[in-house]
Amino acid sequence: MDYNQTFITKSAVKTEELGTNLARRILTENKLPQVVCLEGELGSGKTTFVRGFARGLGVSQRIISPTYIVIRYYTIPDSANIFYHIDLYRLDRQDETIANTLGEITSDPSSISCIEWADRITELLPQSLIRIQFNVHAYKTHSIKIRIL
Repeated sequence: MDYNQTFITKSAVKTEELGTNLARRILTENKLPQVVCLEGELGSGKTTFVRGFARGLGVSQRIISPTYIVIRYYTIPDSANIFYHIDLYRLDRQDETIANTLGEITSDPSSISCIEWADRITELLPQSLIRIQFNVHAYKTHSIKIRIL
């Protein structure tokens, strides 16, 4: 499946499936670290996508947005890899601790990261990443543009 394209989803289930498929592709290709940047307005499907993505990695824990704690991490079963779910909605751009932590996570060769609201820290991101733009068009209809950079 080519991921340099735009997908239309009409349900949370389909948005999760898209996340699952991308995660499985990343695991198959085994090119780590991998950074997935998610951008879009509130309610556009970012966390729903991450739930599917985590499932595709084999993570069985309940995935909830880390809006108030910024970072949650999960061990990927049967591997030494870690999945980081990062939500920068409440980020203060001047927070050096978060900036340093993000630098460590995104350069860790055993990490796979999904970063919600990644457009808030563009200057801290690696050049090689997957950028996903979420847009809402109508009730439960979303366009999800995936670009592998």
